[in-house]
Amino acid sequence: MVTRCDQIQPVSGKVFTLLRFPGHPFNRHFLSLLLVILLFLFTTLFSQTHFTLPKNVWRFSVDRLSSKSKWIGRGGEEGFPDEYFSLNEYFFGADSVTIEGLIANPKRRRTEKVTSFRIEYGLSDRFTFNLKVPYFSSLSEEANWEWISSSDTTLYSEDTVVVAIVDSLMEYYHPDRLTSGLGDIRWGFNFLILGSPAWEGESLMSLYGGIGMKLPTARIIEVFNESDLDSAGRPNQFNQLPLGDGVTQWRFSLFGEFYREILERLIRINWRVHYWFNVEGKFWTRVTPRGQFTLDHDRILQELGKVYRLKLGDVFVAEIDGFLELIPDRLSLDIGQSWLFKQRDRYYSGNEIWAEWMAGGTDYHEEYDTRVFQVVQSISVLLHNIHPLKKFGPIPFELITRMDFPFLTRYNWSRVALSFSISMYFQLW
Repeated sequence: MVTRCDQIQPVSGKVFTLLRFPGHPFNRHFLSLLLVILLFLFTTLFSQTHFTLPKNVWRFSVDRLSSKSKWIGRGGEEGFPDEYFSLNEYFFGADSVTIEGLIANPKRRRTEKVTSFRIEYGLSDRFTFNLKVPYFSSLSEEANWEWISSSDTTLYSEDTVVVAIVDSLMEYYHPDRLTSGLGDIRWGFNFLILGSPAWEGESLMSLYGGIGMKLPTARIIEVFNESDLDSAGRPNQFNQLPLGDGVTQWRFSLFGEFYREILERLIRINWRVHYWFNVEGKFWTRVTPRGQFTLDHDRILQELGKVYRLKLGDVFVAEIDGFLELIPDRLSLDIGQSWLFKQRDRYYSGNEIWAEWMAGGTDYHEEYDTRVFQVVQSISVLLHNIHPLKKFGPIPFELITRMDFPFLTRYNWSRVALSFSISMYFQLW
C-alpha cells in the first residue's frame, strides 16, 4: 500500500513522482528496485562536485594522496639554515673535547601517503554538513646533518673526531623517523548566503559561508621517558614523528562561484577565502641539545619544564580555480592556485631565550622563522559518471586525479602531491 506521494523538480524542469512504501518484508525487493530508479532520476541534479548538496543527499568520497616534500627556508633556499652548536668538555674516551661550530641540515625530506574519508550530507538545500577523517599509512622524515667547524677548538689536529661526535649526536637525538596512524579529524558546515548553487541553475553566481573545526586527534610527541628505549638504546621520544599539529583549530570561510554555459560546456570560476584560528595548546618538551648546548636531560627538562605552551600562528588562505568541461557531462579540467600566509608561532616555557629561538625571526634564530608564505598551483582532471543517459552502473560517481606543485615557498615544506579520489552520491530519506 502506498502511504505517501512526493514530488521533486530537478534542474531539467521535469517533475518526478517519488513513492514511499512502508517497511513490509514483501516490499523489500520493490524498494531496492525503486532506489536504483531514484538514483537514475536524481542524477540530473549534478554535473560536478559542489560546495553544498540538495536536501537529504549524501556524498561519500575517498581520497588517496602521495607526496614528497623538501624544506624551503629563507630566500627560497633548500634546507634549514646553519645553526650554532657547542658543547663544553664533552668526553671522548679519556679526553675532554670542546665542540663549537655550526650544524647544517641542507637536505630535509618528507614523504607521506594518506587516505582521507569524507562524508557530506545536505541538511537542507542551503545547509550541508561535512566530516573528513584522514589516515596516514606512511609518514616519514629524514635529515642529513653536516658539521661546519668555526675554529680549531679541539685537542686534536684534525676535525674528523668532532665530525664523528656531532654526527653520532645528531643521529642519536634526531634520527630518520617513520610513523603511521590517524590524522586530525575535521568537521563543519557550508551554507548558501546569496544566489543559487550551480546544481539548481537559477542564477549565474552564488556566495557561501563555512564554519568548522579541526580536532587534535592525531598522535603527537609523548612525554620523555629515559627508560623507554628502542632496540638501539635510544629513548623512544626521539623516534616519534607528529601526525598533526596537536591543537584545536577553528575554521571560518567565505567562498563563491560564477558559472555559465558556452557552446554547451559549463565554465565555472570558484574562489575561497579562509581564516584558521589556532587555539593555544600544551605539549611535552622534546629533549635535544640543540638550543640548550648540554647533554644533561634532567637539566634540559628542569630549565624548559616538562610541558611548554604553544600558540600556533593563525592562517589566512585565498584560493581561485577555473573549471571547464572538455567533453560535456563526461570530462572536465580544473586549474587553480592558492596563497597561504601563517603568522609566527609563540612559545611559552621556563626559558624565554629558547622560546624566541623556537619561534624564529629574532636575533636568536634570525635565518629561521615559523611565519610562512606559500603559493601552490594545482591541476585536476575530472571524469563524470553522472548524466542519467550516459552513465554506467546504478550509482553516480566522479573520479578526480589531481596534482599539486609549489610555485613559491618560504619557511615551509615545498610539496609535490598526486591524489586520486572518488565521490559517490546517494539520496536517503
